[in-house]
Amino acid sequence: MMQTRFLEGPAVRWPDEAPGPVRATSLRLRSFDHLLRQVWPVPQGLHAVDLGAGHGMFAARARRHGFRVTAVDARDRWTPAEAIAGAAPVTGQEDDPDLVWVKEDARDHDLAPYDVIFIIGLIYHLPLAAQLDLLSRCAGRPTVVDTEIFDAADPAARACERLSPAIGAGFDGAFMRETGNHWSAADLTDSFWPTQDAFLAMCAQAGCQSVAMVDPPYRSRFGPRRWFVLDGPE
Repeated sequence: MMQTRFLEGPAVRWPDEAPGPVRATSLRLRSFDHLLRQVWPVPQGLHAVDLGAGHGMFAARARRHGFRVTAVDARDRWTPAEAIAGAAPVTGQEDDPDLVWVKEDARDHDLAPYDVIFIIGLIYHLPLAAQLDLLSRCAGRPTVVDTEIFDAADPAARACERLSPAIGAGFDGAFMRETGNHWSAADLTDSFWPTQDAFLAMCAQAGCQSVAMVDPPYRSRFGPRRWFVLDGPE
């Protein structure tokens, strides 16, 4: 049976109203830094992959903490400011042999070489079947997930016209209509947003042995979000 527990989150004060994307990214980076220090205080020698790396700031933080990092994304690298302005993607990359960039769909990337997997702001942009497949491929390996959590009672979720109840999906949640922008999926396939209980059930079905939930959750403009550590070190 899959074990669940809570991890104490950082002392980061999130505003009552969901922040904009740039401030939200800054607060999430601080939360990620805290999580890395808490779970992997000495990561030297470990090779991590950041799936759906996007702007690359989480990959860079993991590298600075001591991981060797491969950053994978279906798009060229971009920054939050460029996404807001609609500017061209970043063309330069750091000259660091231990921070490697790969342009590839995260669903196709081989996970066998890695000790740790980061799925930050990605999984809720995938259809349900792709989420289950990715979780199955990660099972048994320490995996950090940062994801939206659907709550039908949340006013923000109720107000979002792009969210619709996932009737017949097999797990409780909602379908989200993707937009194709930088903050959305690289394709326009509708994604699946599970409830928290459904996400835990998905992890169990995928073969995860343990899930640590970072407490408390935080908010986006769509409702609650949460960090999880799947099959993390004891």
